[in-house]
This record gives sequence, C-alpha cells and structure tokens, in this order.
Amino acid sequence: MTLGVAIGFGLVTIVVLVRRVRIASALLAALELWPQLQRAIGNPRAQVSGIEDQVFGFTSRHPGRLLPLLGLETAYHAAGMFEIWIALALITGGSIGFVTAFVLESVNRTITVAFQFVPMWLGVDEAGTGVVTTALQLGAAAGIGLALVRKARVVIWTGLGLGLFFMSRSSARTFDRGDTAGYPMRTAD
Repeated sequence: MTLGVAIGFGLVTIVVLVRRVRIASALLAALELWPQLQRAIGNPRAQVSGIEDQVFGFTSRHPGRLLPLLGLETAYHAAGMFEIWIALALITGGSIGFVTAFVLESVNRTITVAFQFVPMWLGVDEAGTGVVTTALQLGAAAGIGLALVRKARVVIWTGLGLGLFFMSRSSARTFDRGDTAGYPMRTAD
C-alpha cells in the first residue's frame, strides 16, 4: 500500500507539473475563507504564486529535464532504501523485505524534513526509527542502530565535503599569491 501511495504521488506530481495545476494557491484561497485563519496566516498568496510561477516556468523552459530530475529523485530514494536494506541485514543478521526498507526510508525522509531545526536530528531519528522498527517487529535496537549508521554516513560525507572545500580554498589562495608550487616560471622572451 505504501509503495502504491508513493507511485500515485509521483504520477500526480507529473500531472500537476505538466498541466500547471496551482494546488498551493487553491489551498490558500480555501483557507482564506475562514477569517480566523486569514488573520493567522496573513496573505502569502502572492509569494506562493511566485514560487509556483518559478516551478512552472522551469518545467516549461526545460521540458526535457523533468523526467531526468524525477529519475534522479527516484534513484536517490532507491539508494536510501538500499542503505537501509544493507544496514539492517548487518545489524539484525537477517534479510528484510522491500516494503520494510521502503517504509523505513519514508520515515527517514519525513524525520529529516520535519525536524530540520534539530541538529543532526539528535534523539529524534533514533526515537522515530526505533518506534517504526518496533512496529515492524525488528526491535527498537535495530532502529537505533540504523539511525546511528545514518548519522555516521552524514558525518563522514560532511567531513569529506568540508575537507575538499578547505583544500580548494587553500589552493585558490596559493594560486592568487602567484606561488607556482615548483613549476618553472615563464620568462618573457
């Protein structure tokens, strides 16, 4: 069922982008019918409409990029499911199913988006994944272990990215100073 919902959501997304259906603007217009909500949220319809214009403008200017972008997004989630499948196989010593990996990946993405304000999702990821793995009869320890594996991945990739960033900044400064790092200097003839 969860996989069917994801596929359905993907198809609806394609239809919305191709037909330029303004879902967010329509939702805000419906919410503005209630005076209490209108006072609470203000009038963000112009901002939301501007974002919709940007998205629809991109898809109309670059129609050939929509399917590759959706393919990359699908590959991203498939890689996340593969990571979960391997990690849980190593943690539990057994194999898990495709649907289990899909559900855990969906929970992981939801936690990532909903709790962006919590640094490295400390505690939230472990608790949320532990609850879901318990419901899936894998045990809370498997969920906590999975969350720690994901945190280790984030730390490693962040460290690698920062290292490459500082290396590029260092080499850019060296180049700006005119240091040729052992290369012979060219002289004018």
